Amino acid sequence: MAWVLVLALTALTYSNQLFALAIDEKLPLRILKVSDSQHTLLINRGVEDGLVVGDHARFFLTTGVVARGVAIKTSPTRSVWSIYKVVSSDDLTVNKVMNLKITPPVKLSNDPTKMLARSEVTDETPSNIVLAEGAEDLESNKLSDEEKKDLKALSQHLADITPYISTKTLEFWSLFHITAFATTNSPGPYPGSNGSEKNIDITFGLEKYFQNQKSWIHRISLSPFVHFTKQDASSVQGHTMGSSTFGGGLASYWHLLASPLSIGKVILFLGPSFALGNASDSSQLYYYLNTNANKSNNVSGSFTAFTFGVGLKYYFGHNFGIRTLVDYYQRAEAYVVDGLQDRYTKVVKGPRFLIGIGYRW
Repeated sequence: MAWVLVLALTALTYSNQLFALAIDEKLPLRILKVSDSQHTLLINRGVEDGLVVGDHARFFLTTGVVARGVAIKTSPTRSVWSIYKVVSSDDLTVNKVMNLKITPPVKLSNDPTKMLARSEVTDETPSNIVLAEGAEDLESNKLSDEEKKDLKALSQHLADITPYISTKTLEFWSLFHITAFATTNSPGPYPGSNGSEKNIDITFGLEKYFQNQKSWIHRISLSPFVHFTKQDASSVQGHTMGSSTFGGGLASYWHLLASPLSIGKVILFLGPSFALGNASDSSQLYYYLNTNANKSNNVSGSFTAFTFGVGLKYYFGHNFGIRTLVDYYQRAEAYVVDGLQDRYTKVVKGPRFLIGIGYRW
């Protein structure tokens, strides 16, 4: 299918984001721009070189350490760094060639006396990085045309950069599709009947993310969920049919385009899910001329369901988000009717389009 090919090409395009630099790895670089306060650097290394937002690094020459900083914005070939420790200000100049070495994260603070208070060594990426005062004074009007273009791709206004890597690794989410109509049937001169036409599909889930951006598992999430469906239909003759299911399952998603913990970025995700639970099916025959002949049939059984879908997520501030999902859904229902040895089965399959909301905590 065409959409499968598109997803495969997208995965290849963004697969380089998975190969981030490890602790103690080194990388040569050139400084493209330095803010007047020396709190912000633009360098000629980016995602293609293994740098990701939240990386901490030591900038150094053969003569010693020059500065320490954290990556706050990345493009394929450029990155912006917030410098929280300057050792040699004379070496922080435009076109200066030096090296960086990835280091474990350190705590950041606006209190100069606590600026380098080291946290426990961890691979977790810190969030809510607040730039030091003056860190947003990178003047774009002094850049060359090429550097202006590069910096624009990152952000022309560093003061407006939202810290977009969340530390919240649990999310409560919902997906739903609901149509509900009331019907009134009027068969000529005979008494009519009221009914409904409904199609309700609701899922609630709890999704677990993994924070370590250095690991491949960061792109994966696991999500147990509960699932409810209900369908009702009525004919012009007054006959009604209905079915419903309720159960639970497990989904697993692979995330592309951005980190699954991103805020303010579109996140592409795809993956399968499996569910099982209880099912019920009912029908009622309605006769206008002889209501005593009305007949109802109700049976109960079980179902199993499998899906594979692709969707988009987007998170605003305070970790609230929205999501959409398009998937292929297949559900097999099995019923045992009293007095009959044969099992009754029904298969429901086809595409679905769902929308929903989520909250990470």
